[in-house]
Amino acid sequence: MLRGSVPLQWYQRPTIKSWRPQIEFNTKCNQEETARRHVGSMVSSYGQSVLVDLLSTGSFEGRLSNIYCNAIAATDHPEENHVAGSIRSVLGVSCRYVGFDVNKFCGRKKYDGLSRLYSAISPDLIYNGFSILRNNVWDRQKGVLRVNCLDSLDRYIVLFLVTLIL
Repeated sequence: MLRGSVPLQWYQRPTIKSWRPQIEFNTKCNQEETARRHVGSMVSSYGQSVLVDLLSTGSFEGRLSNIYCNAIAATDHPEENHVAGSIRSVLGVSCRYVGFDVNKFCGRKKYDGLSRLYSAISPDLIYNGFSILRNNVWDRQKGVLRVNCLDSLDRYIVLFLVTLIL
């Protein structure tokens, strides 16, 4: 499992006026190209990839999540209208985007909502497997989960625990 920020050209200016600085985008770059390069590099290194987006969709994070989803959808077939969660091929390898608003489905200690996320990614976890040495032969995993949230490790840790426990 890989963790990182949303692979777009964005930033937040530090301020003492708010604990949630506004998200701003680099308007001089092509966000789709940035996402394509990142995903292409990841797929080249790790194989099949499931891009798990844990950003809130209804808050100030929603714009970042939407731009990310749209950029990923455009990386393969820009002429098609992709739905979040559909499988798309990047560099000939399966790559899938899964958006899951943790705050919406699990807020106020509604952790049963995590079963919805697990159902969405469990086939990938099973297919990808994990690397293990058996009888002096490496059985290598076939892919990775690439997880992002804004600035909170809490959401990532929850997903990490779900994959370990379930």
